[in-house]
Formats: sequence, C-alpha cells, structure tokens
Amino acid sequence: MYGTPISNAKNAASLFVDYMEPDDMAGVVSFSTSARYDHHLTTLTNDNKSSIKDKIGKISASGNTAIGSGLRYGLNDLLAYGDSSTPQAIVLLSDGLQNSGEHPNKVIPDITDNKIKVYTVGLGSNADEGLLGDIATKTGGKYYYSPTENQLQNIYNDIVGEVTGLTPIKDLTFNMVKGDHTFIAYKTDSTMKKAIASVFWPGSNVDLVLHKPDGSIVDPSEAESDPDIEYIASSTYKIYKVSNPELGEWTMELTATDMPTGGEDVSVTVRAESTLSMSLSTDKDQYIQGESVKITSGISNGETKITTADVKSNITLPDSSINHLTLYDDGSHGDGGAKDGIYANFFDNTSLKGDYTVDATATGSLSDGSQFNRIEDSSFKIIQGTNSILLLPDNLSIEGKTGEKITKNITVSTSQALTSVAITPTSLQSENGDIIDTSNIKVNPAAVNVSSGVPETILVTINIPESATSGNYTGKINAIGTNGSDSCTIHLHVTDDNVTDTVPVANFTSSATSGKAPLKVKFTDTSTGSPTSWFWNFGDGSKSFHQNPSHKYSKAGIYTVNLTVKNDIGRNTVTKTEYINVITKPVANFTSSATSGKAPLKVKFTDTSTGTPAAWKWDFGDGSKSFHQNPTHKYSNAGVYNVSLKVKNAAGSNTVTKTNYIKVITKPVASFTSNVTSGKAPLKVTFTDTSTGIPAKWKWSFGDGTISREQNPEHQYLQGGSYKVTLTVSNAAGGNTITKTNYIKVTTNTRPGIYSENK
Repeated sequence: MYGTPISNAKNAASLFVDYMEPDDMAGVVSFSTSARYDHHLTTLTNDNKSSIKDKIGKISASGNTAIGSGLRYGLNDLLAYGDSSTPQAIVLLSDGLQNSGEHPNKVIPDITDNKIKVYTVGLGSNADEGLLGDIATKTGGKYYYSPTENQLQNIYNDIVGEVTGLTPIKDLTFNMVKGDHTFIAYKTDSTMKKAIASVFWPGSNVDLVLHKPDGSIVDPSEAESDPDIEYIASSTYKIYKVSNPELGEWTMELTATDMPTGGEDVSVTVRAESTLSMSLSTDKDQYIQGESVKITSGISNGETKITTADVKSNITLPDSSINHLTLYDDGSHGDGGAKDGIYANFFDNTSLKGDYTVDATATGSLSDGSQFNRIEDSSFKIIQGTNSILLLPDNLSIEGKTGEKITKNITVSTSQALTSVAITPTSLQSENGDIIDTSNIKVNPAAVNVSSGVPETILVTINIPESATSGNYTGKINAIGTNGSDSCTIHLHVTDDNVTDTVPVANFTSSATSGKAPLKVKFTDTSTGSPTSWFWNFGDGSKSFHQNPSHKYSKAGIYTVNLTVKNDIGRNTVTKTEYINVITKPVANFTSSATSGKAPLKVKFTDTSTGTPAAWKWDFGDGSKSFHQNPTHKYSNAGVYNVSLKVKNAAGSNTVTKTNYIKVITKPVASFTSNVTSGKAPLKVTFTDTSTGIPAKWKWSFGDGTISREQNPEHQYLQGGSYKVTLTVSNAAGGNTITKTNYIKVTTNTRPGIYSENK
C-alpha cells in the first residue's frame, strides 16, 4: 500500500483515535513483510493522542503481507497492557494476501479465548476478502470491504460506533461543490451525556459550525472557551464533542471552502454517548427467493423499554430500488407481545437474488418530553429458489500473465445444520474460443462439510499456461450440496509479456461530474492496451470519435456515459451509469397543511420546488425562520402573515413569497360606525364594520325588522323614529355581538308643526 491509499488509510485511523475518549486505550501495530509496534497500548490523554497520530502518520508499507503477525502483535499488546475487564477490539486493515509470517488461523484461537473482537477492512481488489471475512466472523467482529481508499473514513467511523458503543443519530453522504452552504439538523435528548458531530471528506476543505437550539453558534473560538465543548480539526475531518448538550434541535452548518472541480462526496455523522439504544436485525442472514424476512428492532433507555416510538425502515433491493416498511410494537407483526419495546414486521418483496440493506429510523418522546431520534442498519441476502448453498463472492475478477500462478479464496456456506458440499471448477474459455482446461485449475478442499453459520474457505489456484493466448476468459467454480448449489463466476484477463499488443481496456475521467446547465465537460481517455479508435456516447444523444472530447450538456438531467475503445486485437467498453448530473436553478414553491385557524395554529409546510434544490430557508412572517426542507411551525399570536421560501443549489437560488398567506384568528370583538346617525326620511345609511379579530361572518339587525349579512351594508330607513342597530360577528374561534340603542334617528315632514319647537 502506498501513495494516496496509505495516506487516506492513515487519515481514517487518525479519525478513529480522535473519536476516542480519555481513559480509553489505544495502540498501533503496522505490518508488511513482518510486524512492528509503532505505539504500545496506552491510556489516552491529549498529549499521547497527538503522539499516536504522529506515529500513524509515519507508517510506510511495502513488501509482503504478514496479516497473522500483525494480529499476534496486536493481541500481545492487549494482553500485556490492556484491561481484560473492559471490551477489547482489534481493527485490521489490509490490501493484500497473507503471504508472510504466521498464518492468522494460528492466532484466531488465542484471540477468541480472550474474547477479543477483530474488525477487518479489505482495501481494493487484491484484498483477501475470504480470509478477512473469516477472521471477523470467528472473533465476533465485522468485515468491511472498501473498493477504494475513499470509503475508509466512513468505514472507520462505523467501526468507532461498534467498538465504543456510541449510538448513531445521523449518518449521510452527499456531494458538495465549492461555495456550497448546507444545513443539517439533529435532535438531542435527555439520555445523552455527549453528542459528537463530525464531517469528513477525502481532500479539500469544509468548515463546520453548530447552531444550538437557542440559535447561538458554536465555532472553534467558542469551543476553546467552553469546557463542555471540544473541537478537533484535521486536513480531512472536523469534530465537535459536546458534553451535556442542550435539549432540542441542533443544526450543523457546512461551508465548502475548497473543492475540486465537480466537487466531492462529504460525509456527516452524529453519534451520542447515550443510555437510549436501538438494535436492528433479521431473524436469519440468508433467505431463499420468495421467503418472508422478519425485521426486528429493540429500543430501550437503560432498563426501560421504549414502547411508543415510530420506527420506519427503508429496504434497498439488489436493483437499487427502495421499499418502505413500518415496524410495529402491537403484538400483531411478529414482534411478540404488544408494548414490550420490540418492533417488527415482515418484508415479502424478496423475488430478486442478491444483497439487501435495511436502514431504520426510530423517533419519539421520552417521559420528560424531550424528542429522540436513533438510526440503525442491517443487511441480508436472498439466494435462488430453494437453494441452501451459498458461494461467495458471486464474481471473481483476476488478472495474470502467461506462466503465472494465481491463488484466490472463496467461501462456501449453508442454511442447513450440516451438509456435504463438492467444489468443482469448469474450464476457462475466452471470447475467441481459447481454453484453459481444468488440469490448470485446482480447488482445495474439493469436498467440505459445512454447518449453518460457519462458512468454509476454499483456495482456488489457477496456473496460466505459457501457451495461453491473451484475452478475457470466463468460467465457474461450482458448489453442489444435498439440497442446492451455487457458483462463482471467474473473469480472468490474461496478458502475454512477449506480445506488445493486447485487447484494450476502456476507462476515462472527466473534468466535472456535476454542475449547472449548460455544463461543459472535458473527457479524458485513460484506457490501457493502446487503443487506436474511440467511440463516446454522452447519454444525451450526442456522440464523438475523438480520443479526448469536450461536450456541452445543455439540459438538466442525469446522464450515463460510455466509451468503446478498439485496436487490431479487439475492443472493450466501459459504462459509467448516472455519471453526469446537470442541474438548473431551482424554482421555489410550497404548500401548507392549513392557511387559517385559531391561535395557537400549527402549520406543516411542504416544499414543492422544482429543479432539485439543495438548501432551504423559510421566513414565516412572525420573526421565525427554518432551514429544514419541510418544517412545522406554530403561530402563537393572531395576525395575517406573509410566508417566503428561498431555495438554492449550485446553479443559483429562487424565492417565492405568498402575501397574507397565513391567517391566525381569535374570537372577534364586534364594532361598527356609520356615515350618518340622523336625518329625515327616507334616510340612506352606510354601515362600516370595524370589528377586530378577523371575523368571517356578519349579521346586522337595523331595528326596523330588516337584516343583512354583508360586511359593510347600506340601508334605507323609510319611517320616522329612533332605531336600535345590532351587529353580530363570528369566526372559527367564536362570536360577539354589539347593540347600539337609539342609534339612528329619522324625522319626517308628513305632519304640520313638526319643527315648531325650532321657530
């Protein structure tokens, strides 16, 4: 391991150390051809944390791969300096095959005897996945596969939770480009002694500040003066550790200050030291097609079961589609007794063969009224039909030269208690009909007894004959048992040092993978094997025959790009699915659950903007704001409020304002005036409603037997006399009435002498 991979591995390991707390213990062992102690196990302080990270930074790796020796050194350090009364674990990272020193199988019994878990990480296509998975399984740990070094920080972050017992609260990954400003909310509750918010990235820079529930900001300078807050910054991550966090909704504010062209993926996690925990599991690891999968979650606060949570799960299928499933604690969904803190349900859409992942979120309220949020994930596998045999991996890609001997590990497992399985290879055949026969392919053992839950490792050895022709060969390793079978497909690419021309292998990079329309992208051919012609399909109907073309995407959309390269020996195609993401400036819009009602009025706002916004800013018109996509807001005072929403993405921003959108009412108080209160008949009077509280209905009684339901009516008095006027107003909050006695006085000239008193 060298270059960027070892650099990213060291960054990920340093992140792991920074997550650990005082009184935790950590040590570092590195291995290549042999193993060595870089830093003996020691109790952590701020000073020796720096020392351990400095030792990690100085690790270099070259030569062979002594996985067993590395495990032995780690075990010896735990036994010599560790505390066996506390949980102990080893985290093992390797990118190659065990080929030096003591074999891990000799170390594993000593590790398990001391109840030490080993978490293993296989980096890249050369990692010995079978061995690393076997080590993790036998010691009660967990195996992680990282196709490239870019996933290492996410993996180490997950291992932190496994090893330290920190509870996951938030875990997401998204793309940011330079200048992006993103807000991510999370909730703290009364069970949390500490909340740890972090952001990490492969390279570049992201600034992070926190907003407390009261709106005040936590930044590095604030952390320096607050003994309850610790701020940790590195070249690839930033962390805030907040002890005794204030209850309520916190917000992480991220600013991408430096990003490569096209941006890069940024990961955000929030973990908590909490007495409230959540578990998620399936009743088996493997099922047959069409079989129901029971998904179960347990939620408890210490010894107290949480029985009123809302538990939602998303199941990602092998074709990347997502199904939704609610888990219940009602005694009717496989969850045992009702209200026992166990939530479950059955998932039946299992027709597709492959790996399924389950992500569950639990939300609810504690007895003190504080709100909680917890997340957890699990996985299971669906195998074909009634098959009880599973061979992993499904596909094995190998490269080799003529005359070379190649070894790879595969694993066979069963859902039965015990079964005998025969392992047999087929010949390998190229696209041109050339064959590497089974005399050159060995499996060891060729027959094995397999028990449920205990996979067995099979060593596959391929001797590529000197006479083999360069090309791509395909064959299978078959596993056949009493009640089923499975196979692993081998893809072997053979090259010949004596032949200068080979079939090219297509590949490419681009100057950008996302941006606003119109987006101009420079594509660069990185194919191997000396291609002489190129054919590009940009996914929007456009094509090119240039080696390194530039293409402009005019319309928003997600585009798949493929490149076919060719020479005299053959051709090859690479397809990058959903590779280019072209966005446009969003157009803001929203709806709400209500637009009027009595105080206090609770309104759920729903973003209906188009153009894929990445950030939202709401102004509710009463001085309150929110950065959530779909917030809920409570209007406490009567009034008429304007609501505005500003949305933003990399292409720009847009704002919509809805004037007088929310009307919050109270019981009205009736009042009115009129343009005149006296005059001779016929007397025309215009009445004006001056009631407060936003009435919705009016009823006037003019005192002469007539009424009106207009807000501001006009009425004509035909007879002389003094008239009482009554107005009743009402709305959803109630009604009110006002009566003005002798309010209108009407005189008449029909009898002589009526004005004699004025003479």
